[in-house]
Amino acid sequence: MNISPELQDYLKTQNPEGTDLPAPRLSSQQLEQVAGVLDQRYSGKGNIKVADPDFFTGDSKKLPSFIRQINFVFEAQKEKFTSDRLKVIFAASYLRGSAAKWL
Repeated sequence: MNISPELQDYLKTQNPEGTDLPAPRLSSQQLEQVAGVLDQRYSGKGNIKVADPDFFTGDSKKLPSFIRQINFVFEAQKEKFTSDRLKVIFAASYLRGSAAKWL
């Protein structure tokens, strides 16, 4: 399990013996602080930089890769893609050639 450096530092302050295990009992306030760190780290609200997806030209062999790349962007920038409509518009902007004919 990967633990963020921020959480590791926090846990060390709670467990001064220096072990990698968290203190056996945390107060509700401490749990809220840990939850806040995790929420900021994994909520998609951070500045996660992902590569722009490749353009999709209609080659069926490249479709799974295109979908995966698009989903990376959606996951990394959740605050921008709050509806399916916005996701479709973004994905459609990366269609070219025969894949874009239906637009």
